[in-house]
Amino acid sequence: PDGSLLLYWTRRSGGASVGGAAYVVPTAGGEPRPIHSDIQLNVPPIWSPDGRAVLLLGARAGVLDCWIAPLDGGAPRPTGFLQWVQRHNIRASLEAPGFSVWTGDRLLFTAGHGDANNLWETTLHAGTGQFGEPRRLTSGSTVDTQPAVAGSRIAYASLMVNTDVWSVPLDANQGKVTGELRRLTSSVDVDAHATRPLSGSK
Repeated sequence: PDGSLLLYWTRRSGGASVGGAAYVVPTAGGEPRPIHSDIQLNVPPIWSPDGRAVLLLGARAGVLDCWIAPLDGGAPRPTGFLQWVQRHNIRASLEAPGFSVWTGDRLLFTAGHGDANNLWETTLHAGTGQFGEPRRLTSGSTVDTQPAVAGSRIAYASLMVNTDVWSVPLDANQGKVTGELRRLTSSVDVDAHATRPLSGSK
């Protein structure tokens, strides 16, 4: 946050099942330094508001949690993230995993609830490591992610995902499209796996 260090993460090769690691590197140049390499990260890390720690979501000694990890080498502090998520009936979003912004005691993140993946906020005190009550900021069937705070406003990306059934006339012998594409369904539900009888009469 003071501009002297950059925080980044590296996902190790081997697929999604292999965790990543967090590093800091001086902006003026120098060697990258790993941040608690014993934590196998699932998502990118973020800074604490005061810049003295980072928030790491991953597994340490087989325990998956959200850890507040001091930059001075002190032991990472677990927050009980999984129990908190389960208690409030929300889930980490696979479309946009991880936390996004931690400013003051305010933490913004994308989470799933029902069939939606919206922006949420909660409080997280760096000293106690305790989460507050979650509050949904956006609604609808979009995937809302990558928030940025600018004064009293929040900017974010929103992805609309809608699966419908379409029809297009095709010359099967020549493998060519012979007409216009036409939408057959239009709903917020996932419409898929369209079939017709083998006789082709309907």
